[in-house]
Amino acid sequence: MHDVVDAPVASAPSRVSPQISVVGEEVTYGTGDDGEPLRGYLVYPSEGAAQSRPGVIAMHNRWGLTDDMRATARRLAGEGYTVLAVDLYGGKIPANADSAEAFAKRVDAHSHAALGNLKAANAFLRYTRRAHRLAAIGWSFGGAWAIRAGLFDAKHVHAVVAYYGPPDLDRADLARLRGPLLGLYGGADESIPMDDIRAFKHELDALGKTSTIKIYDGAKHGFANPSGDTYDSAAADDAWQRMTEFLRQYLSG
Repeated sequence: MHDVVDAPVASAPSRVSPQISVVGEEVTYGTGDDGEPLRGYLVYPSEGAAQSRPGVIAMHNRWGLTDDMRATARRLAGEGYTVLAVDLYGGKIPANADSAEAFAKRVDAHSHAALGNLKAANAFLRYTRRAHRLAAIGWSFGGAWAIRAGLFDAKHVHAVVAYYGPPDLDRADLARLRGPLLGLYGGADESIPMDDIRAFKHELDALGKTSTIKIYDGAKHGFANPSGDTYDSAAADDAWQRMTEFLRQYLSG
């Protein structure tokens, strides 16, 4: 249920320059259940660097907090946000696809620790960076965790964006959601059944949740991953535009 064909190497399409000048730094944003520091990559606009602005928690795909993810975080910060790209792997980068899958499964198997990690990231943005509204955004493995952040830290997550994140279909879980959700999926994704995506939307609608699900015909899983063989520039560009419009709508104020 993760990126099928990809690589942990930053590629040309990932190097889109931020719209405005940004500053990036490695930070410690909390302490994990095991007592180890939680470290991530913080990026924010250079001008008015100390001012309060909306925050974004960015969650990596199965390859971890790579240079590709850092470049994406910089581009997001260029939209006017304080972005914290979290690390759910404790500083480790998988050596190959098999180890990437094993890393992702290990995080999924220890969901309490991962949720604690995301809550620490949320608190860091709210208290240390004075972010007044927050979004959780993720890709694939990270997309699933963005959804979970919106469900299980709903009070402090004001918007969720899931790029081909396997959906949660449990109605009791989905009932927790408070903020709006944007789901971006590929119509030719072989790892997420289209029936699951439709059921996801049906449950959200039945619960009266604000959600938008966009399906890109012909796009495969990982269509927005510039380091993957399934990268689809047209779908990726449209998804980015939809995401930034969504964030402007729901993180302002």
